Amino acid sequence: MAHDVFISYSSKDKNIANAVCNFLESKRVRCWIAPRDIPPGVEYAEALVDAIDNCRIFLLIVTSNSIESLHVRREVDRAINKVSHILPFRVQDVPLSKTLQYYIGNYHWLDALTPPLEIHLEKLASFLENIVSGTISDYLKPQRETATHTIIDDDSLFEKNKLEIEKQTKLDRLAFGLSLDDQGEDTVDWIHHYEYIKRLDILDIENSLMNSYRWLVIRNMSDTPSNFIVHKECGENKIHFRDMHVRAHENTHTGSKLQVNSIIERQPSFVQNLKINFLKPLSPSESMKIFYRLSWPDEPKSYSGSEHSQSISLTRYKKGVSYLQFGVLERRPMIGIYGEELSKTYELTKVPQVPTYFSADDDEDLVPLHGKSLQGFYYCFENPKSLAYRAHYQLLYDNEKEDNEEF
Repeated sequence: MAHDVFISYSSKDKNIANAVCNFLESKRVRCWIAPRDIPPGVEYAEALVDAIDNCRIFLLIVTSNSIESLHVRREVDRAINKVSHILPFRVQDVPLSKTLQYYIGNYHWLDALTPPLEIHLEKLASFLENIVSGTISDYLKPQRETATHTIIDDDSLFEKNKLEIEKQTKLDRLAFGLSLDDQGEDTVDWIHHYEYIKRLDILDIENSLMNSYRWLVIRNMSDTPSNFIVHKECGENKIHFRDMHVRAHENTHTGSKLQVNSIIERQPSFVQNLKINFLKPLSPSESMKIFYRLSWPDEPKSYSGSEHSQSISLTRYKKGVSYLQFGVLERRPMIGIYGEELSKTYELTKVPQVPTYFSADDDEDLVPLHGKSLQGFYYCFENPKSLAYRAHYQLLYDNEKEDNEEF
């Protein structure tokens, strides 16, 4: 296949490399990537040499794995002598090995150290398009003097905060930490824009019950029809997909039923990636509304302390979200409510919004739950930009009356 860009990477980083390749090709930047593009019957090394010799741009994905990879070093060695343009694309803040310093230490770099990755991929795609079109001709040539780096983002604050969040969630809420991971190729949505997300978690903590209800409006932003979405669900305890009792429908809970399956092979699991299949392909620029609900058996048994929280992550919605409504309902009254948002530099701060208090009987989407004495709150965010949102609350319990109490 004719290609403009050869993607060099460690096999340990295949998810990142595939995400880069898919994004660039969605922007019509032609890529060559192993093992996908190795012709049948051609030796691996021979195919790599031919692909490097015939590419216009050698894109090196720099990670701790790639700088230690012997195969990557061999590819770089070949590219130095054969390729006009070489671009190191750094997704991890790691020092180069002495060998790579020798080869590419005086090349311009692009850094992609802070999430979300798609911001940097947009810049990368635009940059490569300019190289291919000839708008930029000498930028990816080696510089004669000390290396000059094109720094897109300073990741020092991000790394520090990310480590703190990871440490906190291991002790606090495992599901929150798991939901922030957007490196899984199967769950990252590069196709659909989420015009509307409404999520209400219905809890009965005393009886260890948790059900979640979702309403989505998605629009296909790609050039080809789409047939499904994949949503990542995380919990505090391992469960089987069959015990989640997932149901999905077009439009509302009374609409046509949609088939749902988990693409997680090993069961039970803390993570369930739900594939919701459309009844017919969703054409480019068209939108559709989806309702689905799920249970996470015994989830509340893992909650500790008097303060509880529920969270929603937006890290995998790469085409953005226009409107988010996120809330919690319980049979008991809730107090001490406040919301938090996780910024793109992994800073967790309180949201300025005041929650809206309501009962299930007030919500037309919850007609099947009317009369069940469910009450709670929700937050609304227009064009949310944060990585995730978290709602904290406590349940209000009546103190038992003492025998000597006068009133």
